[in-house]
Amino acid sequence: MIVVFILLGMFLASFYHFFADRKSNNQSIVKPSPHCDFCNKKLKWYEKIPIFSYIIQGGLCNNCHEKLPLSYFLSEVILGFTFGFGYYLYGISYELFAFLIIISLATIICISDFKYLVILDYPLFISVILIIILKYCYFGLTPTLKAIVSGII
Repeated sequence: MIVVFILLGMFLASFYHFFADRKSNNQSIVKPSPHCDFCNKKLKWYEKIPIFSYIIQGGLCNNCHEKLPLSYFLSEVILGFTFGFGYYLYGISYELFAFLIIISLATIICISDFKYLVILDYPLFISVILIIILKYCYFGLTPTLKAIVSGII
């Protein structure tokens, strides 16, 4: 299971980087599809595999041979092992899912803030909604409403 969570973290880090880049520049996350930032060549499926594609390509674009940002590789490694460590610490539990939501939010904020000096609203709203749903699923309606009211106050 730890390996599954490491892989999940790697794939989500890749998506979070893509999401932070696109939303920080007011672009759609749907179109255009992922492409090289230098030559705009559309990435093939195997060029989107976290960590392994970076290593196999030697950190360079297959088309224009420009150096790819190391931040992609580092965020995938760090978030992958953070997800695995979270599973190791908490197992399948409320704490694990809350941890994953918060660490995912922090990752998106760090990427967008470091690269563009922007903290996006979307991930904050989505994280709050996910935490509320998680609290409801684990503890029921009354504790969830108390938490919402406490948060508003």
